[in-house]
Amino acid sequence: MKLLERIANVFVIVGIAVFLTTAVHNHLWKSNNQPKSPAAAAEALRGKTIQVSGLSFPRRRASVLLVISTSCHFCQESLPFYRALSGDLKGKADLLAVLPQPQQEATAFLTAAQVEVTQLATASPAQLGVTGTPTMLLLDPNGKVQEVWLGHLNEAQQAQVLSRLAQL
Repeated sequence: MKLLERIANVFVIVGIAVFLTTAVHNHLWKSNNQPKSPAAAAEALRGKTIQVSGLSFPRRRASVLLVISTSCHFCQESLPFYRALSGDLKGKADLLAVLPQPQQEATAFLTAAQVEVTQLATASPAQLGVTGTPTMLLLDPNGKVQEVWLGHLNEAQQAQVLSRLAQL
């Protein structure tokens, strides 16, 4: 009988150990993989140097990089602002775009929207450290992120962007 009690106790202890290990692992995994807040996502990008195959940064002036997608409805809603921005930036800064879609599809999307970009590259937003689209980055001449604007911008936020870009 004592042997049976010992075996039962060992199984109980092993069961508790497995339960605790699983609970701790799941808690740590979830807490480390939670989506970042927009402010934390923006802060993580600030100061980072962007490198994308097929995209070069003009060493003479700043650039504005649009990270958008043809399948993102917030990106589509932002197209009128991007169209106006492409006109406002002429001669001040280059407007660049990165989309995850193939080059031909991305070009057709921007052309139809009348958004004129200096350069267009195909890459996933994650390759840039961007967690969502649309994201707009102000880059120095070396491709280092100076400012970050996330999501579909309301009129007040658009005015803030234009004010900041007027300083270039």
